Amino acid sequence: MTRDHVAPSVLARDKSLLTVDPADGRTLASVPLGDHGTLTFPLGHTVCVALTASTACVDTSTGRIARRYSRSIETAGLGSLWAFTPDGTNLVRIDPRRGVVTGTVRVETSMDWAPLVATCNGAVWVSSGTERAVSRIDPSSMRVTARIRGFGHVDSLLVGACGYGKVWIQQNANGAGVLYRVDPATARITGYTALGRAAESAGYGGSDIAVADGSIWTADSSPTVSRVDPSTLKVQKVYNLKSAAAEWVAVGFGSIWTSSDNSGTGTTERLSE
Repeated sequence: MTRDHVAPSVLARDKSLLTVDPADGRTLASVPLGDHGTLTFPLGHTVCVALTASTACVDTSTGRIARRYSRSIETAGLGSLWAFTPDGTNLVRIDPRRGVVTGTVRVETSMDWAPLVATCNGAVWVSSGTERAVSRIDPSSMRVTARIRGFGHVDSLLVGACGYGKVWIQQNANGAGVLYRVDPATARITGYTALGRAAESAGYGGSDIAVADGSIWTADSSPTVSRVDPSTLKVQKVYNLKSAAAEWVAVGFGSIWTSSDNSGTGTTERLSE
């Protein structure tokens, strides 16, 4: 799930990317992708969708696929695209114009819990739930410059995001989720807070973080979304979902948008801030 300046875009179960009216939730356009999408990210005037073994970038003004890449790409940032080798052991840097690999670094992880990537503060941040660690990588030299530990001792997904000068890591199966704040300069955890409603945790969900409107927003592993103050780490509000725990969350157009495929029905919800 992502958004542009006109309307939010949502992945659908029929292997398409939907553009949704932010006022009433109606589908405005549907772009066939030919495969199931796993995540979306913006790239210039396009919304890119990571598919099973490739990436399709959709021009939001024309509703057509403008570019395809032969790898499933995690994100764009610092002038490059970032993806993993099929076994998940190496992070690769890709030139977005030519689509060729320009650098590789071993990230010492496993595909038991897929590693996730964020880019900010001049570094690439790779989280590994299996290793319960986050690696800071220099995007120029493609070397690991720090490895952050100290997350909960549970076999869990670690999700990373950047915002307000910090790196944010969510551990989804630690209760209903725990949000950690990391100082990018020192590569140290500077605080954490529990998320959602632990008694209602299903052990899944919680695979996305949104940074918007002065807050951190988390899709929890209970059927909730938590809004966290980035300075105090206090949970400002917990929003209840009607469906299963959300896998993706985005904030925009005065609403909170969540999406989940955990129930097998591909549910999307819109909540008022």
